[in-house]
Amino acid sequence: MGLVQKNDTQFQEEIDFIIDIFTLVCAPLTVFFNAVVLYIACCYIDLTTRLNQRFVISMSAADLLYGIVYMSTRLYTRYLPRWICGPYYVLLWACQISSVIFLLLLNIDKFISIRYPLKYSLLVTERSVRTQKATNLALWISDNATGPEL
Repeated sequence: MGLVQKNDTQFQEEIDFIIDIFTLVCAPLTVFFNAVVLYIACCYIDLTTRLNQRFVISMSAADLLYGIVYMSTRLYTRYLPRWICGPYYVLLWACQISSVIFLLLLNIDKFISIRYPLKYSLLVTERSVRTQKATNLALWISDNATGPEL
């Protein structure tokens, strides 16, 4: 029984080490590429004519925050006091949910543009985008109000 327990612990430590190395490699790439997307979007994309790019910018911002917060601090989480881990993981959960919601909105926008190409400019207006953003904000607030199950 003790040998199996020791092997399981050793195996878990090896897996954690591999995940730590993978995170160290991916963290700078995640931050860099999302920062590049945000830079290009802010400097070269006209958001008044390309409304769907707002979803890309929002998703990239959420992924950038996730890359900065989680990937750069993952190695230290096991050394943090337990009371600080709750808000930390809630922030990570909010970043992930935000990214998924923006991806969903981007896919809905693409579906409308493919399914109704001639009606797209009538369906996707500044007002409809504001409505989508308000709905998204309401969903995000309601999801964060309930919070993840820790």
